[in-house]
Amino acid sequence: LLLIELTIYAMQPQPTATGQSPAGANNMVLTVPSLRTDDVSGITDPGYIGKSSRRKKGYFKFARFPKKLKFSNSKKDKTVLSSEKSLSTETTNRPSHQIIPADKLSEESTTNPPNLPSSNVIRESDYPISQDGIESSLEHSVESLSTDCVALFNSGQVSLREGDLENARYQLSKSLRANTAENGLSHESVSLANEKLGDICVTCKEYQLVYRHYEAALEIMRTNKTKNRRFVDILLKMAGAMLENGENDLALDCCTEALPVLKNLEEEGNEENREQEDITEVLIKIGNLHYDAGHYDDALIFFKSALSSKFANTKHDLSSVCLTIGLIYEKKNDYDMAIEYCTLSLSMKKTAVGEYHSDVANVLRKIGNVLFKKGQYESALDFYDQALVVLKYNEVDFEAAMSVHDDIVDTHRKTGDMSNAINRYRDLLEATKLSLGDKSDEVGTVLYRLACIHVEIGENDVAIPILRETEKIKKENKNDLMQTAMILIKIGSLYLAGSAAEKALLYFEDAIHQLSLVLKNDRDYDLCDGDLVDKLIQCEEALKTDRNVSTSIPSPSFAEVADVLNDMGNLYSSENSYYRALCCYESCLRIKMDIDSPDCEEMFKIQNNIGLVHFKLGSFDEAMVVYEKVLSAQKCANNNNCVETAMTLFHIGNVQFEKGSFKEAIRFYKESVEIRRVKLGSDHRDTLAAIFQIGKGWLRMGEYKKSIMAFAEVLHMLKGKKAENYEDIASTKCMIGVAHAQEQNLDTAMEFFGESLRLRTDVLGRNHVKVGKTLAHMAAVLYVQKDYKATKIICEDALAIFKHEKLSEDHPYMRELKHMMRKLDKKLSRLPGKQILEKSMR
Repeated sequence: LLLIELTIYAMQPQPTATGQSPAGANNMVLTVPSLRTDDVSGITDPGYIGKSSRRKKGYFKFARFPKKLKFSNSKKDKTVLSSEKSLSTETTNRPSHQIIPADKLSEESTTNPPNLPSSNVIRESDYPISQDGIESSLEHSVESLSTDCVALFNSGQVSLREGDLENARYQLSKSLRANTAENGLSHESVSLANEKLGDICVTCKEYQLVYRHYEAALEIMRTNKTKNRRFVDILLKMAGAMLENGENDLALDCCTEALPVLKNLEEEGNEENREQEDITEVLIKIGNLHYDAGHYDDALIFFKSALSSKFANTKHDLSSVCLTIGLIYEKKNDYDMAIEYCTLSLSMKKTAVGEYHSDVANVLRKIGNVLFKKGQYESALDFYDQALVVLKYNEVDFEAAMSVHDDIVDTHRKTGDMSNAINRYRDLLEATKLSLGDKSDEVGTVLYRLACIHVEIGENDVAIPILRETEKIKKENKNDLMQTAMILIKIGSLYLAGSAAEKALLYFEDAIHQLSLVLKNDRDYDLCDGDLVDKLIQCEEALKTDRNVSTSIPSPSFAEVADVLNDMGNLYSSENSYYRALCCYESCLRIKMDIDSPDCEEMFKIQNNIGLVHFKLGSFDEAMVVYEKVLSAQKCANNNNCVETAMTLFHIGNVQFEKGSFKEAIRFYKESVEIRRVKLGSDHRDTLAAIFQIGKGWLRMGEYKKSIMAFAEVLHMLKGKKAENYEDIASTKCMIGVAHAQEQNLDTAMEFFGESLRLRTDVLGRNHVKVGKTLAHMAAVLYVQKDYKATKIICEDALAIFKHEKLSEDHPYMRELKHMMRKLDKKLSRLPGKQILEKSMR
């Protein structure tokens, strides 16, 4: 009777989780995506994290799944789970992919090993269900679950085929829970359920759940000591998922664990050549991971083992392996071995794909690069030319051609043959125009390279028109505003170097405008409100670029944008647009603080510029706050004796001077001079400027002899300088004249004023403000000498100059001069006789 009941039970269809028997349930299949990488043609360069494995209990957290999932209907890589197949009580003879009901399993497999971590079991509470998914929860007790795990699993597959991923997860996790409760943590069915759930998570790219499920399956197999083919497959699938997620160190651990298992399977001879092929594949994969991590010696061991393997065949891209070995030897500066393996790679590649394939051109270029590093430039050029010949037989590959031409230009640059370098780019330019059109984006890229060569050899006038043509092409194509901004920055810098400040400022403003368009600023940008800078800092990735990429125009870096803002601040300041200058400096400072150390000299320079703008605006207290903050930071950074510290001290002296604290000003000037004498020299312009200010300080304090000594020291140093210092000489002589006038050495004062006037008239022109100021000084001396008639003539000349230069009536020069003329008119009104006046005028 028992036998009959069991037979009837076995013949009945098994109920699903909903109590129904769906048609075709026994034929349901679940597509498991294969993650084994058979194609190792590409040697990538992701960063290596480390060797230590982090696959520990509780490391990975859970994430949510997407709502839809598509599955393939092909028969490849499918696992058929059927409840109607014959079941055997011998667990060792069961196929590893078959789920057996709990009542048919042996009692030995239901025991729970005490050392198995419970975190490897996926609990139903680990799967949150959204409101639009299955509304029922997973808080049922184990006793309430169906013991028919096959029906639960197949019901999960039905949901998967229908795209109801949350319900599928619910059914599969319920099956896993039932298996765990009825058969124990170490049962093979629990391992299989974890593996299948891991496969689903791979498809969803939810890597944390992938790791959790696969690790649970592997831990069960390690406990049961069933390291079979399925064990290797899980490891390789897990390694593939880790590589996709950038976890190279964990992928290396998986491959390293899989390799000895494969070797054991090979020795046992249980299967055909699949293990042998996989050994070569795993060796290559481990070599690649070591190469990515910079462990070149370890990479060489595994790559050479793969090459020497008797199972290595055309399925494995051994040409790329040889090329990578060559690159390793190149990094180790063993150029002879590098050329040997690169040549072997070239031979293999030609045999595999033909002599005129683009991959052959890549290998030829690599050999040229090694020869270039070895110093064999002519041989390198020969291989580069061969690479270009191969590329001509392929479809237009601009990036490859551009890379080879860049290498050729670098070689000519190394040999000093810049004319050939220019000719190479011009040849590429003509070829690109013929194949892609005159206004193509690639033409703009070649033009940019050509302009950079002209800049390098100092032909800025030739480079500017080329860059402007490049700018026009980029703006017409509207494909990369970052590159357009870079071109505009380049043009502005060249104009700035050529002293064309107005044009430079226009191009810099246009560059910032292009950046604002990249950052989706819908309104006109305004640096004064800081909005653009906020977006620049928030969108840092928009300004990140690989500066080594030679096949395109680089985007401006953060540092370059900051330099542009600093230059704009200088230009605005020179135009007396102090508020815009202040905005540019502050924006530059904010960007610099985001990328540089706060105690670097560049930061101090920008802060000093901010203080200088406050000083020019007359905000002396604000300027003082800025300078004192900078000086304190410089002292903390042990930069007490650097040039920028001397500049800060000089600026503080200027603030004290304008506030009337002349003694304090002289003290800061002297500290600045001491540093500048050591760092710059006694005859440097900045050193002399500080000494000049000391002389002015003594002059304002009434210490005229000390003032004359300071000015005389400056004049002595300037006389040995070139002609461009004539204005400095004139200014110094004028100040010496002022000091002598205060000492009542009026004749000596007039001599110095006269010399200053001649120099300024020759250098600056007759109608310059400084010429008028010198005349005003002479008039003051003549007034003291009571030569009122001559004083009136000189005052009228000075007044004409000031009016010509459009000085306002409130300008200090105008006020002083008119005050003197009013006093002069009073004196002249008291003089007797018209004849005396006419004689004096003559």
